[in-house]
Amino acid sequence: MSFDSAIWMLSDGRSGSTWFAQLLDFQGQLQLEHEPIHRTFTPQLASEPLLPMPGSPAVQQTYVPLFEAIRSGRFHGDRFGPTRRAARGLLIRDIHGLLIGPEMLRACPWLRPVMIVRHPADVALSKLALAHWEWFDDLPLLLRQPRIADQLGPLRRHLETTSDPFERHVLVWAVSHHWFFSQVDADSLPVIRYPSNRAELGAVALAMLGPLATPQDVASEAFYRAWAQRSLTDRPQLGGNPFRRLLTTPRLSRTRRLYAERMIDAFGLRWLVEAEPLALAAE
Repeated sequence: MSFDSAIWMLSDGRSGSTWFAQLLDFQGQLQLEHEPIHRTFTPQLASEPLLPMPGSPAVQQTYVPLFEAIRSGRFHGDRFGPTRRAARGLLIRDIHGLLIGPEMLRACPWLRPVMIVRHPADVALSKLALAHWEWFDDLPLLLRQPRIADQLGPLRRHLETTSDPFERHVLVWAVSHHWFFSQVDADSLPVIRYPSNRAELGAVALAMLGPLATPQDVASEAFYRAWAQRSLTDRPQLGGNPFRRLLTTPRLSRTRRLYAERMIDAFGLRWLVEAEPLALAAE
């Protein structure tokens, strides 16, 4: 089974991509490929960094062939079930593809990108709550990439002066999105903010799914249920003593919120988290 094109959903981790993928697949017509750019889930990436770096030879030698194998049906991860033999479309969801996204889009013009974005303070807090998962926060590795360091210019100082885990997650968010949109025109792909209203998501679903969905479909009860249902990992269940859990659960203090707000503005990404809703959403 092969596909002429694929929706490529890009985001940072903990940004609602699982929920958004489930929403786009509200009719069960898509072949879903969850996080192929992840060294834990894709064996041939075991020696690659968790967050692939731009300009690496691995982009052409490893990642592009991997995506071509997904497109042709020669590769399918088994995290979320077997291949759907009757699938009418392909959706690839990645939380580690932002830095190599521009190169991948040039090499694979059949990819149709869409991005889901969550406020970096909420992303960082959610990653801290799931600290036992594997998250990229290697700021020195980012600074060792000449292309990224040159593009950041004086913004490098933010990466050089922090060791706080919350701040590191905020900075990974900022650098990743800043880099992606320095290479890709923001008007060339839909950008969804998590969480988003149903009308806006319905407009995006129609645009991305094309003949697989109609206005009647995105007004249906099935679409409403997919919109209302959040991924279970969005509300992780914490075990253990309730009092100890209360003390150890990460909190979004005023200081942390202000730091994230400062980084949004420093990296020129205010538009990304506070853009006006799509015009189609009001129609």
